[in-house]
Amino acid sequence: MNSFALINQPPHFISALVVIVSFILAAFSGNAGLKKFAHGILYLGYALILISGCYLLFTLPFSIFVLIKSVGGVCLVVMAEMIVRGKGSGLIWTLLLLTATVGLAIAYFLI
Repeated sequence: MNSFALINQPPHFISALVVIVSFILAAFSGNAGLKKFAHGILYLGYALILISGCYLLFTLPFSIFVLIKSVGGVCLVVMAEMIVRGKGSGLIWTLLLLTATVGLAIAYFLI
């Protein structure tokens, strides 16, 4: 793995943690004010993940796994937005969890 990618991974994973926490708050909060605040933080987290993810995409050696992980990340953002906006179904939840699980496995074992 490229040393530049190693340096940039902590910000990428910290941003992902912020997105996960704000997604849970935005999706499950009954308080409209907290939901709106968490949704705003979610957008900030998306931006940070996109920036650090693009950096990793261009610093890691290209492989099909890096491409799959990148496309999966974009799909996760779309599915999370659908759920937060109230348009998520059981199928969307299943796809979200499956995509996240595959992405984590690829990141941990193959990249």
